[in-house]
Amino acid sequence: VGTVLNVLNTLSFILNPQWFTDQTGMSLSWLLALDAINLGVIIVICLCALFALYRRIARIENKMQ
Repeated sequence: VGTVLNVLNTLSFILNPQWFTDQTGMSLSWLLALDAINLGVIIVICLCALFALYRRIARIENKMQ
């Protein structure tokens, strides 16, 4: 749900930043900070998923030997 809202936030911000800042009552710097935080969270989630996949593959390879 958060990712979908983030995409909608980014699209509406790109299309018309003034309208979006008026609707949310936030300044431009706050919206950019929220986008940066969302980007950081997405990177952390992807890294965790890659690490979990790596551990699973390594465990399977150890069982095969």
